[in-house]
Amino acid sequence: MSPTEPALRIALLSERPDAYSTRRLVEAAGQRGHQVTVLSTLACSKAKPPGTGMICAGQRVGPFDAVIPRIGAPIIAAGAAVLAMLEAEGGVGLNSAAAMLLAAHKARAIESLVGAGLPMPRTLTVEEPEEIAATVAQLGGYPVVVKALAGSGGRGVSLVSSLEAAYRRVRDGPCLFQAFVAEAKGCDLRLFVIGDRVAAAMMRQAQRGEFRANLSLGAEALAIAPKPDEIRLALAATRTLGLEVAGVDLVRSRHGPLLLEVNGSPGLQGIERVSGVGLAEHIIFQLEAKVAARLTNRAP
Repeated sequence: MSPTEPALRIALLSERPDAYSTRRLVEAAGQRGHQVTVLSTLACSKAKPPGTGMICAGQRVGPFDAVIPRIGAPIIAAGAAVLAMLEAEGGVGLNSAAAMLLAAHKARAIESLVGAGLPMPRTLTVEEPEEIAATVAQLGGYPVVVKALAGSGGRGVSLVSSLEAAYRRVRDGPCLFQAFVAEAKGCDLRLFVIGDRVAAAMMRQAQRGEFRANLSLGAEALAIAPKPDEIRLALAATRTLGLEVAGVDLVRSRHGPLLLEVNGSPGLQGIERVSGVGLAEHIIFQLEAKVAARLTNRAP
């Protein structure tokens, strides 16, 4: 930020002020001269009269120039509601409430991504146990990947190889059934998108006997330079969901890269460590650019 640019009042929505990603974003914003207030989405409500900020933990806060959401899947509805209120008060968001909600609802996100013509392993929603056999047949047989409709970090994801295992998942509620890409051999890619570019990327290899390549589950990772078609796919997926900051997970198949998931609140710790890229700083740069663009558009 140059000396002529004003410091921003930034709301950072996070339930964990001590989490690595939250701390890094606060640090990066502070280094640029911005004032950051970490807010618990579960403790926030709208202040009256309108335009006077919010009430958080019994205290009036804001208004804010900008908002950075760090909203986990379990509280996405409440978090998006707070984010929408801050946007209505004039805060510039990375990402928007609408985009966060869409990305967090896996079934709707997949419909949008497939509708945009982006390549993915075939994925179908199963709502009742009676639908399992026909669905698995359409996916080419067992094993299939079963995913909860919301979740992250590999939680709610399992590889099932029998009707009995599939039934146990579906009896707890609707799930996504996805074709298993066996040739990936437990390896996937995480591309971290900020704005119109891939700022960092890593390859993750699942532990022996595990098909989920999440670092939280012990996967090994190394920095990579993604291929042009992988970059194009990650950027197209991010744009389709209306996100500006996203973690895009891909898998390499015999047919080229396939899109697995798009995370609207991706963690920074693993990919910053592996890639050596200061993603928190790049996120703050993107936020500054977005605020500046809004101010320019408002100028007479």
